[in-house]
Amino acid sequence: MHTDAGWVCGRLREAENGAKYASFRGELEPAVPWSFLLDCTEDAPACPQTDLIYGRIPLQHRGMSEDCMYLNLHVPSRCLPRFPWPAKGPGLPILVFIYGGAFQSGAGLTDAFGPEYMLTKDNIVITFNYRMNFFGFFSLNTIEIPGNQGFRDMVTLLCWVQRNACAFGGDPNNVTVMGQGSGATSAHILFLLDCTEDAPACPQTDLIYGRIPLQHRGMSEDCMYLNLHVPSGCLPRFPWPAKGPGLPILVFIYGGAFQSGAGLADAFGPEMNFFGFFSLNTIEIPGNQGFRDMVTLLCWVQRNARAFGGDPNNVTLMGQGSGATSAHILVILMSCTGFPSYFTTSAEYAKKVSGMFLQELGINQTDPVLIHRELTKIPLLKIMHANTAVQFNTPIVSFNPVVESPFPG
Repeated sequence: MHTDAGWVCGRLREAENGAKYASFRGELEPAVPWSFLLDCTEDAPACPQTDLIYGRIPLQHRGMSEDCMYLNLHVPSRCLPRFPWPAKGPGLPILVFIYGGAFQSGAGLTDAFGPEYMLTKDNIVITFNYRMNFFGFFSLNTIEIPGNQGFRDMVTLLCWVQRNACAFGGDPNNVTVMGQGSGATSAHILFLLDCTEDAPACPQTDLIYGRIPLQHRGMSEDCMYLNLHVPSGCLPRFPWPAKGPGLPILVFIYGGAFQSGAGLADAFGPEMNFFGFFSLNTIEIPGNQGFRDMVTLLCWVQRNARAFGGDPNNVTLMGQGSGATSAHILVILMSCTGFPSYFTTSAEYAKKVSGMFLQELGINQTDPVLIHRELTKIPLLKIMHANTAVQFNTPIVSFNPVVESPFPG
């Protein structure tokens, strides 16, 4: 295969149904193009991490290294373009998978996230490494250390896909980004980075569900209701509330492109469209009323969980379509008080975690330029020791995405 930097050599493998596919495992952004045939047949090392989630799965072959910016590209062999390159005509859909690990650990290696099932169909599957923990999300909210290097790695991968899609038989206009855990959160955040327009102010016109959500009671502005379902044998008896451990609580947010839908007999009904997301970006009309409805519901659950036999410390938020997007957004919002623990994109939280990290390293500088200079001189082992200490003294998510201040350039 010929990429925009040079020729690469991969290896033929087999999908679950026995179909052959070509597998290329190479560096994402080499310093300079090459004139030789580059061997891309082996997995690369994982990025540095203190792993509390996967065990040794992502590290079993090649260990860890700061030189970890590699991707794994898998293409059905019969669809790989032959000479002359690049391919002409419509290409295959491209699936880009982002692994999870609370932004602290994981790797896109084939032994952990192999393509054998997905390549039973005509798809192209890409996994890749990105920087995590200190290396990916350490932030001083300055132009020198803004944070979100992990997201910049993801954007770099997506740009590479756009430039090289035709070379490996893919369609650059048909790229699906998906993920697991914090990788799914990353997929949503990457989508939102480009989604800067206000929500449209339009009547509640359902173009998705048909008459399903309206068949019982129609529509009304008086719609802030919830539906609560409890196994009858577990409902607390008198005296209330129940004592002892309660049942896990599942909160479901319906989808509908933030424009339509209802939680009848299933969940609850946040405001949508104009009523839920109309914004003038003012204190009177800030927007996001739909999210405020969701937070109201979560606070209600925390206050009343014991009364209906639930465990307020075991609440799972899930959704479908835009409801799934909402679940991720709620987890990263500081105002998500329905959860006893969460992570936030607040610069203040990033400053607190960064302070803990610098203290572990004995760095007392306040000038970001000097901090950056000192960090580049510290051995990797010492960096990882400090990273581990911070992880053990914070919730499972320590270094995480942060809202950056606008900087020139």
